[in-house]
Amino acid sequence: MEEAPVLMQSEHRWVVRTPGVIKGRPLRYLLTKLLLDAGRPLSVHELATRCEREGVLFEARPSKVVSDALRWEIGRGRVARCGRGVYRSSPSMIPESTRRFITRRVGQLRVYLAEVRARQAAEVRGVPPLQHPSDNAADIVARVLSEGGALCTSTGLRNSQVSRSASNYRQAMPTASMQGPEANRDLQPPLPSMDVASDERTTLIEMLEYYRAVLARKGSGLTTDQLHTRLEPSDLTIGGLLHHVAYAEDTWFTYRFLGDAPPEPWAGADWEADRDWEMTAARDMDAEAIFGQYETSLARSRSIVDAAESLDQLAARTRNDGTGWNLRWILVHMIEEYARHCGHADFIRQSIDGTVDD
Repeated sequence: MEEAPVLMQSEHRWVVRTPGVIKGRPLRYLLTKLLLDAGRPLSVHELATRCEREGVLFEARPSKVVSDALRWEIGRGRVARCGRGVYRSSPSMIPESTRRFITRRVGQLRVYLAEVRARQAAEVRGVPPLQHPSDNAADIVARVLSEGGALCTSTGLRNSQVSRSASNYRQAMPTASMQGPEANRDLQPPLPSMDVASDERTTLIEMLEYYRAVLARKGSGLTTDQLHTRLEPSDLTIGGLLHHVAYAEDTWFTYRFLGDAPPEPWAGADWEADRDWEMTAARDMDAEAIFGQYETSLARSRSIVDAAESLDQLAARTRNDGTGWNLRWILVHMIEEYARHCGHADFIRQSIDGTVDD
């Protein structure tokens, strides 16, 4: 199936591009962000490989496209050449306001690339396209960028738009009960790859993203009733686990690390009446609402982590004794949180339709 072209930003105007082909300013921002995150010099080959791992497609030879883009960044003083085909960047080379702007734009670009990858993977498996193409994430990214806005805001408004598109996409997928465990395993969304020799920050973020994807995969293709299926004698359900980790995401990143007030629905919950409100509330939610909240919370967390200066940055809020968590500890804690609940979801999913594996 041939994909429809989508809008991406060029130097001075919006033009039609093939999905996944990134060049011009978006590519330059991505390359600069990759160098900043790496914290060390990277070769052109390493940068091209990391771009391809993000889902970027190149119209010409990758090394040439990357080298040409880096020359623009060198001219702006954001990147420096430190050897033949080797480049570096550092926070000291870029004003803080510019770094935050680049981080925000790269976050938006990654939402777009993730949607392109999901759509391509689905078409390979014969899954129907989005129910509402005008609401897909690529269109939302293009529209928001053209307005000068950001996808990941404390209000979550635009995040909810992205979440709805992903929920529509999942509802178009054949359910496990239609396919059986073997066929359903082939329809599972792909898991993200990980760089096994990367820097500390990239390693922690990629490991967390891996487990986020694993848990979402456990609920992929299930009906609302199946998401609420229990494995006796436990009260846990996959739907409840997804809602629980959405609450954990907003608690640790939005409330504790960033210092913002708790977003809805957590702010309006009666926690005194029910300390496990996030679990019990999920029982009355359909699949679209559960996954929508999950993805909205993840989008907020990713934006916050992308904007953090370093792993040593302390959370805005502190513990009762006055000590605080740094970003490193929070990321490790969230990896532990997801890993534990992925194990719970393993057993529940197998009891529903026999599906096993990551």
